[in-house]
Amino acid sequence: MAPEPFPLTDDELDRLIAEELRATVIHESTHAALHVFFGIPFDRVEVFTDEHPEPPDLKGYAGIVRSNWMRDLPCWAMPWHEGFRLERAVKYWDQLTCIFLAGELGESAYTGHRAPKSVGKHDQRDIRLLCRRVMGCSMSDWIEQLRSLTLEILHLPVVRAAVAAIAERLLAQAVLTRGEVQVLVKRACTARRALRPKPLAKTMRRIHRLSPRLAGIQFPRPAPQLAGRGRRGPVSGAQPRLRAC
Repeated sequence: MAPEPFPLTDDELDRLIAEELRATVIHESTHAALHVFFGIPFDRVEVFTDEHPEPPDLKGYAGIVRSNWMRDLPCWAMPWHEGFRLERAVKYWDQLTCIFLAGELGESAYTGHRAPKSVGKHDQRDIRLLCRRVMGCSMSDWIEQLRSLTLEILHLPVVRAAVAAIAERLLAQAVLTRGEVQVLVKRACTARRALRPKPLAKTMRRIHRLSPRLAGIQFPRPAPQLAGRGRRGPVSGAQPRLRAC
């Protein structure tokens, strides 16, 4: 007969809860930081606690960066749009994928503990959606190349400083708007520049260069029947909103 497990003490339980919350905060802060560095819109970032519980439609979520990236695709990143531009689109798609990958990778890199695969299931779903409905391809080794690039971005001191600033504020108030995150990223960049003079614009160019086509990835122009699949929205099936070029 197997021995009964020892119950956790209150102190042990509190420690586990605190560690889980810290990992969630870092995960969501990493997503939000890359949204700002790449200039890709989002609404707000949240972590769910007893004081700020998750809504009924997000049961099982520990935190979220609220965005509708499908709706906000620029027209030049939509293969079905007459304004589509392949080179610009590839860069944008790669940046989106870096953002999706960043949560799990950042959580592992910044906490010192490998994040369980389960924490990235929603992010993997978004990557599959991007591949199948927008790019017209399946997930492949291209994702592994972008994982390496994302890790390189996350190890830049200015990015680490920005994630730390967002995480500290998010831990205190549970919800941050896009504008609040932008201010925190700007302050973190300015502080790094004061410690080690380096024009902010140069840092931003370095991050943008790291993201998309350094791996030499080439995509054929999507065939019409594949491109048409991107007309469906990610959840509701609504048509994506077309943005002015």
